[in-house]
Amino acid sequence: MNIFTICMPSSSIRKTFHSEQAEKYGINFEYFDAVNGMALDDGEYEALRYTYLRPMSRGEVGCFLSHKALWQKCADMNQAVIIFEDDVILSPEFMAAAEQAYNVKGIDRVNLEGYFPQNKTFGKNTVALNGYQLTQLLEERAGAAAYILWPSGAKKLLAHYNKRATLADVALKMPFMVTYQLEPVVAMQAMVCDHFGIQHDMRQTETTLNTSGKKSGVKMRHFILLRLKRLIDECRKAYYKLKNMGGVRRKVKVDVGKFSSTIKKAK
Repeated sequence: MNIFTICMPSSSIRKTFHSEQAEKYGINFEYFDAVNGMALDDGEYEALRYTYLRPMSRGEVGCFLSHKALWQKCADMNQAVIIFEDDVILSPEFMAAAEQAYNVKGIDRVNLEGYFPQNKTFGKNTVALNGYQLTQLLEERAGAAAYILWPSGAKKLLAHYNKRATLADVALKMPFMVTYQLEPVVAMQAMVCDHFGIQHDMRQTETTLNTSGKKSGVKMRHFILLRLKRLIDECRKAYYKLKNMGGVRRKVKVDVGKFSSTIKKAK
């Protein structure tokens, strides 16, 4: 399997944690240098910062470009890839589940992680795996810390975001993607673990993808453009909400016990 972890070269603490975790669970991966949004030239940044529904920070643009670079790699290789962000907490069963999902055909993306405990809209299509299940996602709110991407999905994303940017997790939930959710989940972003009572050793002091950053003021023309984008987006959401009315609204299945041996219990 092709597994890549997005990480800033300078993020030594997270690299140490992620490398030790991956070695413990037999996960062979490569680090992929994240795009440093603070190092983008002004022209490149300004060309992208207003292409989302609100002004994006340099860190947010850099995070998006990091994922986009791996989408391009997936398309160029013409092979499925697993993409991690380096603050992901993994289950000891990750490889057993991911290997099964990796070999499924006819899918653009599989979400491997659990996110904040919010409802998602699931379809009726399922794929039974040994001890796990893939369920089609019609509407979701998820992160971008752990997912499998197939070349078909990579090409769709690259075509749609050819000259624009968005938040990485927003891009992944676009309705043109054939997306499935692995359940129970085998990955969790560190910042989400507290919501499920999962303790871990990941230090949150390093911001690997530098998603923060000062946002400067918005000019009137950009303000009008962004308001129009938001109006169009609300119409799009309403359309897909009606289209997906036959789906089932529920929370993603999380078995905290599957993470119990991956973590160090709080003292």
